[in-house]
Formats: sequence, C-alpha cells, structure tokens
Amino acid sequence: MEISNKLELNKFMEENPGSIQFPLIANLYLKDKDFNKAEEICTNGLKHHPNHPDGLFKLAQIRMKLKKTKSAENILKNMLKFHSIYPEGLNLLTKAQEVLKRSSNTIRATRKKYKKFDFYPESHKEKTFTRKKISKTKKSSTVISSSEFRPLNVSSKLATFTLVDILENQGLYLQAIDILEILKEKKTDDNRIEKYHKRITEKLHSNN
Repeated sequence: MEISNKLELNKFMEENPGSIQFPLIANLYLKDKDFNKAEEICTNGLKHHPNHPDGLFKLAQIRMKLKKTKSAENILKNMLKFHSIYPEGLNLLTKAQEVLKRSSNTIRATRKKYKKFDFYPESHKEKTFTRKKISKTKKSSTVISSSEFRPLNVSSKLATFTLVDILENQGLYLQAIDILEILKEKKTDDNRIEKYHKRITEKLHSNN
C-alpha cells in the first residue's frame, strides 16, 4: 500500500471513528501485512459495533496471522453464536481448532457445519451457468463470501472518494458505484465522479 493511501485511510478513520466500513479498511492493512495496524482498526471499530460479524471475522483473521490462535478461536465461537450463517467463520474456526489440536470430534463437527453451506445466490448461479455453460450435474467448489453481496448502508456524511477507493480496492464495485451516486447527489466534483464511474464500471464488466 502506498504511503499516500495510508495517510488517506488514517485520516478517514480519524474523521469517522464510528464508520461501519472498518473491516474493509482493516483488510487493506491485512493484505499489506501490517497486522498490528489492522488489529488496531478492528479493535476500535468493534467498540462502536461490538457484534459486527465482518469485523469479528476480520479480527479473528488478524489474530491468526499474529499467532494468537486461542483468541481467534474465542472470537469466532462467540461470533457464530449470533451469526450462525457465516461459512467463512466456520472454515476459519476449523483451521484454528486444527492448530490448537482440538479433539477430532470437535474439528469434525465444525467442518460438518461448514460443508452444509452451498453459498450461491440465485443470480450468481444463473450468471455462472450462462457464462461458463456448466453442466447441471457439475458443482463448483467456489465458496461465495457472505458479505460479497451485502449492500452498504452509508450516510451521506460518510460518503467520500476515500471510501470509494477502499471499496474499489476490495473489488466491491457495485458498492463503490453506490457511493459515487451519493456523491453525485451531493454535487461533489462531477468530473472526478465521472472518471471514477467509468473506471469502476469497466472493472465490473471485465469480471462478468
């Protein structure tokens, strides 16, 4: 991650400490292997949104990277009490249990819960079938993130170009376009909005 981008992200978090987008920002630091900063952002974000499933999952991921496996296990177990439909959480919990050498019965039970999920929204199934002409009898092993299709609820105050950059970097192009629409309503730099919109739309189409 470039220094200028880090400065923008830090400024965004300072100005919006209660932003619900903290898991996305923490993930950028996680990808950049800045685990301590990613952990700090998640910890602070969860103070404002203590039961945020994506925030809890992201913190567990970070704790795993920091070799705090027991902590990651506890976070995931607590998260799954309130958010049972979170396949990535079950998958990560299985990995944590393996590292901690939990009993084979415990690991098997968690893995069984994970394998119950077939996380494909109907619209995605149709697109995949049309694009790749997959046989009806053939099943893809790809697991779709439970948050990939989740809409964003962002107030006008929090809609900024920095947030658009964050969403674009995460590959969340539809959500990024939603933020651009909010910025357009606020009459914020139409030329810049058009430039962003064109670039993101091209990325979106190239992925379809």
